Amino acid sequence: MSLEEKEAFLNDADEGASKAGATPSLTHIRNVELHRLSVFLNVGLVVVCVLQAGIIAFYLIFAAPSVSPGSADSREIVEPYSPANSIIEYEYREVIGNDTRFTGRPGPEWEKSIHELMQGTLIRISDEELNLYGSNSIPFKDGGYAAGLGVAHNLHCVKKLKEFIYREQFSPDLSSTGAEFEYLQSHAGLES
Repeated sequence: MSLEEKEAFLNDADEGASKAGATPSLTHIRNVELHRLSVFLNVGLVVVCVLQAGIIAFYLIFAAPSVSPGSADSREIVEPYSPANSIIEYEYREVIGNDTRFTGRPGPEWEKSIHELMQGTLIRISDEELNLYGSNSIPFKDGGYAAGLGVAHNLHCVKKLKEFIYREQFSPDLSSTGAEFEYLQSHAGLES
């Protein structure tokens, strides 16, 4: 047996101090205080959660507007005004298995598809529609004003981003140190 194994784990002075009821160490006191604080904060958090759940339940039971299934209110989707509202069509799309013309490396089909998608986004609006926007525009000689659908700008930016990513295909002579490169890079939102 080694010498270490023959010695007591606690020396006699430590045993005597703990038996005599000496004051606990500073570390022990801090641990107890932290435990009490943790319990207090957890109880407070539970109380707050229960109160919030009660407020939400009260609102849902007594204050929320009730809409019965099949009523006009439950079926109507309120849309913001757009001159395109009358021609917008909604379709269900799966996450996987959709049309892939717009994914992957762009080719002639992508260029044709993005062009077709962006056609019709510049439109003519009436005086009344222009007044709804509280804006100004370029008047046409035969009446109405030039306007564009907001989605046109988004599609334009997606197109420019894809063209920048595949710049070796769209602009093979583009120098990465030139002003045109910096313009395209910032236009695509990829400035360094």
